[in-house]
Amino acid sequence: MSENTKVEAKRVFIGAGCNRVVNNVSWGASGLVSFGAQNAVAISAPKTAQILTTLPGHKASVNCTHWLPSSKFAFKGKGNHRFVSGAEEKVVRVFEAPLSFLKTLKHTCAGGEGSFPEDLQADVQVLGANMSALGLSQKPIYLHSSSEPVERNGGGEGLERFETVPEAAPAELKEPPIEDQLAFHTLWPESHKLYGHGNELFSLCSNHNGSLVASSCKAQSASMAEIWLWEVWTWKAVGRLQSHSLTVTHLEFSYDDTLLLSVSRDRHFSVFSIQRADNGEVSQKLMAKVEAHKRIIWACSWNPFGHQFATSSRDKTVKIWSIEKDTTRIRQILALPQFGSSVTAVAWTGLDHKEKSARLCSGWDGDWPDRAVERKD
Repeated sequence: MSENTKVEAKRVFIGAGCNRVVNNVSWGASGLVSFGAQNAVAISAPKTAQILTTLPGHKASVNCTHWLPSSKFAFKGKGNHRFVSGAEEKVVRVFEAPLSFLKTLKHTCAGGEGSFPEDLQADVQVLGANMSALGLSQKPIYLHSSSEPVERNGGGEGLERFETVPEAAPAELKEPPIEDQLAFHTLWPESHKLYGHGNELFSLCSNHNGSLVASSCKAQSASMAEIWLWEVWTWKAVGRLQSHSLTVTHLEFSYDDTLLLSVSRDRHFSVFSIQRADNGEVSQKLMAKVEAHKRIIWACSWNPFGHQFATSSRDKTVKIWSIEKDTTRIRQILALPQFGSSVTAVAWTGLDHKEKSARLCSGWDGDWPDRAVERKD
């Protein structure tokens, strides 16, 4: 993009659907956005500026949401949309889109002229969801009734019985829903609850092929500051990574999924090697731990074209680091000019794959997002 290129930005006003402060935003593979807000998650379609559904279930403020990026979960492929969310309640919740929602989404995105793919319909087993009597979770409604247990997630555990589809089953919506329809016809089932953390959830991320999820919680000790790794297909814990002594504030996998980067309130960042054996077992090893800043480190981001990453901190700085090839040595290669306030966010995106050029954007505790830096390797 040249300096003379004209860029137009249009602001689209979308209500969060949760009538409270929006704590975080996450983009889905098909353009959906999830808003983490007080006690709920709202899902919207930016293209039509509509709130598609609001998902209850959490009993406290939602701190983090993250869409699983695998193409298997994208709208154009087979399978459901899935995302994970964490709140101030020690539980990671997994939501997946039912068939009624996907049909409604297809109709909405196609402007009323789209047809739902038969192969996708055959692959999605969940029709909709019902809120349990006590309102503790959204139970799935399946397409077919059966008295035999059906194996889920490709494993021998967690067998469930399909429930009979009720007469008032969720259906495809072809126009903006009223409140009662929104609550029932677009409700997503909560497929799993992941227990293990001892305190409120703080950060979530997944690797780029959608096979692993990493999570962290608020911590005042090394034992509480463990990073948990979860296998997506079984939703079992496959690793507990120890390095930090205080809350891990941000997690991100490298673009080749071989490294996991974490930053913390303890002013350190850690880099873990993540490997999967031929038998599917996941192994992890701490490669490096570095005291990188003078204050809390709030965020981190990987270069899309290599093993360089950025960290941002309350000390008003953003630093660029590089992992030397074929070694575990990490060195600082650049420090941006000091900001005017705490740098709370940083994100790296690729511009040109051939030239391996990328742009780094940072946000700080002020009135406007701050600098964007372009880099070529």
